[in-house]
Amino acid sequence: MDRIIKNIIVSLVLILNLQANYIQGKDVFLNKCVSCHIEYVPTNKLIDNFRNHKNKLLNLKAQAFNRIEYKILRGKKQIGSIDDDIDIRRDAVLDYLKDFLNNPRDEISLASKRSRSHYSKKKSMKGQISDLEFEYLLDFIFEYKKNHTFKSVKASSKLNENEMIQNAIKSHKQIIVEATSKGCHYCKKMKKDVLSLEEVQN
Repeated sequence: MDRIIKNIIVSLVLILNLQANYIQGKDVFLNKCVSCHIEYVPTNKLIDNFRNHKNKLLNLKAQAFNRIEYKILRGKKQIGSIDDDIDIRRDAVLDYLKDFLNNPRDEISLASKRSRSHYSKKKSMKGQISDLEFEYLLDFIFEYKKNHTFKSVKASSKLNENEMIQNAIKSHKQIIVEATSKGCHYCKKMKKDVLSLEEVQN
């Protein structure tokens, strides 16, 4: 019984520590990165911003943090592998962050060439982020998806279905209707394994 209680206490301490480090990491982001990076922009809004408005809609100076997090952990050029031991993966991401932020260059950037053409030239942050702050930033990246609240857009009752269909036909776009249930195992699996993929979102 004592062993179970000790394991529970150790688990709680680890969870609280991760949460504290996540908050510290968010503070690093807000203090050191937010002058160029917005924390969160929905993917569909980003696509619209670049594809239809050439960045005139959002006027982004750099990638949104949610895209950075996605590209580092799950994108085509992800750093490390999902199959790696978590400590090995964290080390790989930490090395990448230090390398890129201290010496930014296009050949190791995770932003696409097309989107980079709209952004400001990335300046070196050498000496501006301490080793401890890099560790906190690492926790912010790894814990972001679990801790960030993604606000979903609810369907408006004022939506004109006929107008929407006509616009889709004119612009050669398909309309996908997603019907889900909170208790549906397959809906959750679909969201996690398919709808989260960048090519599906595009």
